[in-house]
Amino acid sequence: MQVDFHMLPNKEFIDVTITKPNSRISFRGIKTTKYVKFALPLTATQSLYNNINDRTLRADSEPSCSIQGNTVNTFDNVTYRFNPNVASDCYQVLAKDCSGREPVAVLLKDATEQKKEIVLLLGGQTKIELNLPSQKVGGLYGRARMEVEVNEQKVESLPKRIFAKDSGEEIARIEPMEDGGIQVIAKEFQVATNGKWVYVQAANSLRNRTCGLCGDFDGEKVGEFRGPKDCALSSGSLLVASYSFQSLDPKEKAVCKINENAKHQLKHEQDLCLRSTYFYQPNQPRMYSSARSASQLPADEECVKHFGPVIRQSIFDIVNAIIKPFEWLTQARERLVHTLADTVMNKVNEIMAGVKDVKELSEKVHSIVCEEAKKMKLHSLATEAICKGSKGLQYQTYQFYLNPVAERTKCAEPVKKEFNQIEISKQIQRATYDESEQDDSPIPWIPAHKLPMPCPAKLEETLSKSISRYAYIVLFLDRGMTETERIRIASEVEKAVRQVSFRAGSGLSLHKILN
Repeated sequence: MQVDFHMLPNKEFIDVTITKPNSRISFRGIKTTKYVKFALPLTATQSLYNNINDRTLRADSEPSCSIQGNTVNTFDNVTYRFNPNVASDCYQVLAKDCSGREPVAVLLKDATEQKKEIVLLLGGQTKIELNLPSQKVGGLYGRARMEVEVNEQKVESLPKRIFAKDSGEEIARIEPMEDGGIQVIAKEFQVATNGKWVYVQAANSLRNRTCGLCGDFDGEKVGEFRGPKDCALSSGSLLVASYSFQSLDPKEKAVCKINENAKHQLKHEQDLCLRSTYFYQPNQPRMYSSARSASQLPADEECVKHFGPVIRQSIFDIVNAIIKPFEWLTQARERLVHTLADTVMNKVNEIMAGVKDVKELSEKVHSIVCEEAKKMKLHSLATEAICKGSKGLQYQTYQFYLNPVAERTKCAEPVKKEFNQIEISKQIQRATYDESEQDDSPIPWIPAHKLPMPCPAKLEETLSKSISRYAYIVLFLDRGMTETERIRIASEVEKAVRQVSFRAGSGLSLHKILN
């Protein structure tokens, strides 16, 4: 008897398959617990001990990245989803040493496909390809042995060790897995895949040096969507688009195609980033080679370059959530928020001038955001939400984003008293998380697979979620309120909104409900 466990990268559900000689039983969608999430998933290169070590000593261990379907969990433990239609017939950079010190990379052939095929480039002289067989075996790719090629030569038997021609040093070891998958163990990366999922583990020597769909491996959860031009991007779909490229193999006939909307938005965000003078990241020197060295910059300008991109990202993330109850169309809302964030960043030198600590900096950011929001064509309720209703949560969000930068750069005194980083992180996630954004659904709170529901149901779902989320945000103005109480009241608001009649002619309006 063989028992297989399969967990999605978000670790919310687990599938169990029991295979006997004459039968096979599957249990799908079993809800996990916090203890299961802590210890699993187990893979060819990640044992129970490794997982517990990662969770308890993550900063000192070698974190992993995984991808299955259109869900990615990065080295810094950020989970995101991307639109499966964002690119086709392309290669993507899953993980790469972007500092230029080591010519190593893990490439993924067409991340948008359910079938995952991998290319490893090691040391500029070794290319390892892990491909699915051309024919299905028993109707399942996962049970068929994956094919391996090293420098265009098919590997007939495993395990196999690869050595450098000049030094004789072992470059990599390729081993089979029980489910038909393959694992490759190299100095910089360990990779395991069975064609349905891909698991990558990076060496600690690559910290702060990686780029790609697996993130920058800097230990921070903010600013994870950073493209190859070192610009912060607004979604996982744009990250996938930015790291998609045409195969250099002349035998590859397929042409890489990027979704036109994604291509346009990617160009817009990169143009804004590259036109700015403040987008400099100390751990990504590759984008700064043509500019002056950091030592040549005046101290205040150097601090602006550290804080600038983080300020913009924090504004986009929190304001996008704040005005969602008043602007339901995703593209229109994000255009407004991008415009607001860009306008505020034109005043970044004014914001940073004379700032002594993160608390003061957060207050100045909110003040300028409010000032610029009043000049825009926003609904009056949205402007009021930005300037007054969300002030408490905005302060916390800006402090959460900016504190790590202050600690790292010493450009401002970080907030220390009564600042629970973990709790605030959870609060920001509750305020900003929207399942529909993970698969680019055009309607907030309703993921794409639920869109076929009747229009009245869509209205009820969107309105009730919008108002309850805004209630949760406003309750941060009461500093004495506990998080449990905020969640309870927001839940009661959602139930109350659902009880309102949505019949035509009932006179229902967002303004009336908010009042």
